[in-house]
Amino acid sequence: MKVQRLFCFLTGISLVLLSSGSFAVEAKDKSLLSQFEQIKKSLQSTAKTGAACETPQGKDCTFQSYCSNFDGKYRNFYLYQNEEGRQVPNFQMISYAAATDACLGKLYQMPLHNDPFVYPKQLTDPGYAGSPEQLHKSYQRYEGEQARTQKIFDDVQTRVVNLLTSRRTSANAEAMDKMIARVKTVEFNFPKTNNELADLASNGCETPNAFYSPSNHKVTICPQMLNLPDAALFSVISHEVGHSIDPCQSTIN
Repeated sequence: MKVQRLFCFLTGISLVLLSSGSFAVEAKDKSLLSQFEQIKKSLQSTAKTGAACETPQGKDCTFQSYCSNFDGKYRNFYLYQNEEGRQVPNFQMISYAAATDACLGKLYQMPLHNDPFVYPKQLTDPGYAGSPEQLHKSYQRYEGEQARTQKIFDDVQTRVVNLLTSRRTSANAEAMDKMIARVKTVEFNFPKTNNELADLASNGCETPNAFYSPSNHKVTICPQMLNLPDAALFSVISHEVGHSIDPCQSTIN
């Protein structure tokens, strides 16, 4: 969201709170308005410097050049595959195919491709996997990718702690120590048993997903994402670990 839009949004909220009829403004509302005013002042200051409002970006790294790499691949099952066999599935096309099956009354037909990281049901259902032997092979792959992803998570955790430690000063020591403690204690989680995989919806994994849960202080990576390239997983996990110290989603105590 651009600075100007956010400024207008906060101004609008302030006006709504102030124009709430003849009701007296409660103390908690006054506190909230005071916080809005502080944010607005900060935004006004930031808006004066145009450079601060733009996302840093290299000349050869633009949205258009990035998307051009996928031009013409919209009908491919995979958008990208590296030398190690890590793949980025075309989940948009796959979801359209599933919707088409549903419209034709062919839901639960055999998958378009033999890939347990796109169709986690292949990790739990021998018929859907093709055979009991294929089910076993797929689950072995799944366990291997769990181990790889765990190493990436550990690396992210260490790097974030080192970054926070490097920015610790006498002035922010208390806040930094709390954030470091939270990052050190955040746990990695993904469905590990057949029962969990058979009921992906209850784990928030009915679609490709990754998320941080403040309630149990864990980062979950769903099966559909476990065969992504290392760099992609590193980026996803870094984002989710960041939520563990995001004041909008967690309480640092």
